[in-house]
Amino acid sequence: MASGSGIVLHTGTYSQLRMDWSSTPNTAANQSSFTATLYVQVTTAGWNIGPWTDYNGSYFGTSTGNTFNGSIGNIATGRTNLRTFTTTVNHASDGKGSINIVWKWGVNSSWGGVVNPSGSRTLTLDTIARTSKHTLSHSSRNFGETLTITTNRASSSFTHKLWCQYAGRNVDIATGVTTSYAWAIPKDWANHLSDGVSTPMNVICDTYSGSTKIGSHTVQITINVSSSSEFQPRITGTSIVPGNDIGSPFSGLFVKGKSTLKATMSTAGAYSSWIKTNEIKANGQTFTTSSATTSGLSTAGTNTVSFKVIDSRNRTATASASVNVIDYTGPATSAVSAIRCNSDGSTNDQGTYAKVTVSAAVSAVSNKNTVSHQVWWRKAGTSDAYSKHTISISSYSLSNHSVVLSGFSQDSAYEIVSYTADYFGSATRSTELSTAFALMDFNNSGTGMAIGEVANGAGLSINMDTTFKKKITYKGKEIVDLIYPIGAIFMSTNATNPQSYLGGTWVQWGAGRVPVGFDSGDANFNASEKTGGVSKNGHVSFSPPINSMKPQDSGMNYINAVTSDMNTWLNSMGQSSVYRYVRVANVGSPSIGSEGTTATEVSYIRHETSNYQPYITCYMWKRTA
Repeated sequence: MASGSGIVLHTGTYSQLRMDWSSTPNTAANQSSFTATLYVQVTTAGWNIGPWTDYNGSYFGTSTGNTFNGSIGNIATGRTNLRTFTTTVNHASDGKGSINIVWKWGVNSSWGGVVNPSGSRTLTLDTIARTSKHTLSHSSRNFGETLTITTNRASSSFTHKLWCQYAGRNVDIATGVTTSYAWAIPKDWANHLSDGVSTPMNVICDTYSGSTKIGSHTVQITINVSSSSEFQPRITGTSIVPGNDIGSPFSGLFVKGKSTLKATMSTAGAYSSWIKTNEIKANGQTFTTSSATTSGLSTAGTNTVSFKVIDSRNRTATASASVNVIDYTGPATSAVSAIRCNSDGSTNDQGTYAKVTVSAAVSAVSNKNTVSHQVWWRKAGTSDAYSKHTISISSYSLSNHSVVLSGFSQDSAYEIVSYTADYFGSATRSTELSTAFALMDFNNSGTGMAIGEVANGAGLSINMDTTFKKKITYKGKEIVDLIYPIGAIFMSTNATNPQSYLGGTWVQWGAGRVPVGFDSGDANFNASEKTGGVSKNGHVSFSPPINSMKPQDSGMNYINAVTSDMNTWLNSMGQSSVYRYVRVANVGSPSIGSEGTTATEVSYIRHETSNYQPYITCYMWKRTA
């Protein structure tokens, strides 16, 4: 409620014309009830005011028609009311209101005095609340969550239309709302935010009085895409199958080194997000596609495949699946031996039978692999076709398995081959069956002799353990002299001097150095046993830097001290004397080594850095006699 009292409209000799007023708003009608009272305030008693002939011209109100009798007789000291009036003031659409008061007091005085005082006064009334200033229960909300909108209306007769501005659209929320409204933000509106997780939204409240729109008020809120699983990208399915056909015995199996793996995933975005990154990790490889085939599987046992996607909102989904990879190694014969024997397999150096003993294996591959074990033979040193015998055991492995074969001439040696094969490949290993035993035999050509076997060709053949109790020479030289002549280098991880088992005289050689090949075109390497190089490199830095264009001031004593120290150090590092002198110039003088006017120290720092290449140590010996 707005009001005012004691407002002076006019001041006379003994009196003042004053006004009191008040207004009461009617919010629903956007009006105020206005009341004003005009009165005179007299400071000295006993005066008569009127009647005079023109007092009927007195008025007080909003127009000249509000007249009153301006005659008052024998007015007392103090306040005397003249007129009160009440009216209704219509406010503007924004709730603002004012009233213009006009007044005139029609009095005359024959001896002079105040005649017809008049005037006007504009009064500002309280603004009537009009547009509702709504509030929101949250400043940030997820799609699918409820937002409460409170209108805070100024009048119980007001109603509201609620609507919002989102994704470039104007969307109605509710109409006829009175005090508040609980609104579930639609989940599917997230479809309009395919590459983001939050967006601003304007919530607007239009205020109505009846069917007349009074005004609008806007509040902004941030709407988010929830992080719940419903709004996350998904890997909807995965598939892991062999990526190649390694043969019908192994259909659906994964075999180490033979099979590849094909991994595939199906994916989906959520509420219009799209998958921007695919990743599959398998067999130590990474692929950026939704389907990929690996190289040959390198690890037996459980192989885990990892799947990952990132959507347009930068949200991630992962999955994994595992397969069993069956271990596989190729066929192998670990041992094969052959001896001459009797038909029952008993040893006989003169026998025409051969007892062949084999150890071999292939991988079972879940007992689906094929296996074949055979023994082949032919006369040694020929290209004849092999005779073949299949070992009638289907086991995937043989351990010292023996077969007795016939038809081996006493006069011939034979190449014996163990052959093992599976579905994927084969392996062989050879040995030799010697001729029948003969302590000494001469070839009928007259050019050959054998000890311990039949002589089948020219030259000497020995098939017996042999012990030499005297020196063995070749073209007048002992064997050790042929292999390690004087000057030869012997390398070993054993610290024992080789003369104890090779003979001759040996000295340790090359301590702390690595050998370098002879190079006649390089003075460093153009002779045997030249040495050079250092284990560490030396460097010097000066502060301030010594520069011939900007000489540094230094005393002679300091120059000498630096020079002596550097020469000693550089010599110890094996540096050439050409580069080992320190030069320090002086301010005001171009000469080197002269003493300046002021001794100023030039700091220098010595550095050492390793010069080693990657190395491994051993013992090296040189034969000297």
